[in-house]
Amino acid sequence: MCINKNNILSYQIPINIAMILFSLIISASFIFDWLAIEVLRYISISILLLQICFEIITKNKFFLTSPLFILSSLSLVFFSFLLGITLNLHEPIYYQRVMIAAGSDAERYIAAFALITLATHMLVLLVTNIKLQSVEIKYIQKNEVVFRLFIFFISILTLFNVYFFYTASDLTATLNISLRHLLPPLQAFMIFFLIRRTFISGKKLTLLTVFSFCIFFVGMFAVHEGKIPIFIGIAALFYWLRLTKITLGKTSLCLLITLIIGLAGLQLTSVMRSPEGSIKTFFTGSPTTELAHGNIPRVLRAPLLKILYRQSATVYCFKKVLDYGSDAPFTLSDQFFWIKGLVPRILWSEKPKLSGGQLYTQKYCGQPTYSHHNSSITLLGQPFIIGGNIGLFLNIGLLIFGLAGITLLTRQPLGLSTLSVVALSPWLIDMDQNFVLYVANLVKFFLIILPLIIITGLAEKNQNIMRFKNLLRFCERKN
Repeated sequence: MCINKNNILSYQIPINIAMILFSLIISASFIFDWLAIEVLRYISISILLLQICFEIITKNKFFLTSPLFILSSLSLVFFSFLLGITLNLHEPIYYQRVMIAAGSDAERYIAAFALITLATHMLVLLVTNIKLQSVEIKYIQKNEVVFRLFIFFISILTLFNVYFFYTASDLTATLNISLRHLLPPLQAFMIFFLIRRTFISGKKLTLLTVFSFCIFFVGMFAVHEGKIPIFIGIAALFYWLRLTKITLGKTSLCLLITLIIGLAGLQLTSVMRSPEGSIKTFFTGSPTTELAHGNIPRVLRAPLLKILYRQSATVYCFKKVLDYGSDAPFTLSDQFFWIKGLVPRILWSEKPKLSGGQLYTQKYCGQPTYSHHNSSITLLGQPFIIGGNIGLFLNIGLLIFGLAGITLLTRQPLGLSTLSVVALSPWLIDMDQNFVLYVANLVKFFLIILPLIIITGLAEKNQNIMRFKNLLRFCERKN
């Protein structure tokens, strides 16, 4: 390798500062059109890869559990880089929207946001000067009760969720709506707890953890959940990499597992929701007319539609938001529209619907008025609609500042705060949702997992107290 590791370690702070400045310059280049967007896409991906290499060489691996970094990388890859690649695909479906979205102001805004978010991640890394400690167990060695309870509840809650989803009575339908909101964050926290416990206790618990994850993963897709179990699966792999020593073999294995999880998840979702575009057509040989005209292999059509064209449609909708302009002049009091998302619905029974997805679908995305589809205009859309560019910069600045604080909580790989943030990360890293709903989901899901955080914290505290007492007794006996 041509990079000298000792030189990087010696100049860690200057390199970090240079990367921050370079990211901000490229972000400005997207906004002010200083370079061709085709060039900027590759430069942005290069910055991401350089940051990953830098953190691995300096033994930080902070990026693996940083909501700032993951949100930035997903935004760059799926809403900019792959958008450009899509232009080379001559698939007829939504191709006009891809042509309009790629290279538009909407893509430039999203890429600039992603690079500013990336620069903030680098700044957090610089300020905290995080150094991964040698593998040292500072937390519980034995917590069998919580471990077994979590395995039991992952299994039983999955069975309940699947059962109630496929029963059609009004009572169970109402219960199923509650389960679909409650279970993903609860089970995500339990899954990540099992991963951490497996790392602490050694390989003997790996099989149980993998088995529990498989139950959860299949159960989520059985009830037609799409990207959330995929996000949870990817977050689980990243968390495991943060806890363990990264090697080429482990990295390759994780990339392979990520690819399998992504493709399998998208195909499972497509088989259940729209079989005509899924791998099912590979066996039946009966794809729809639109799909039949494409030159894309059948097995890849569902990932293509979900990953490429779905993101293109979102960028297209955000472009229309920019074209329409803000609905109202900038008013400072209106810029805190997202505060209502901080109040749980259980405390505000008449809380209005927050998403606005159907309205945006009809107004900006060109869908018919009778459509029940909820479209996203990305995290940037709502702030721009309400306050124009000033409102956008203000609210996105507050969002990035808040994510920086959350990212700070992941300093210690084995910390309970890191575990909690990783459990929330599937909802923290999703660019494809509206701003106020993003805030509301963060608050709601944190409150949902708060009892588990308290239970885990108390269990670990009790274990530490018992160890301290045993140490005192041992010292007394020696004296």
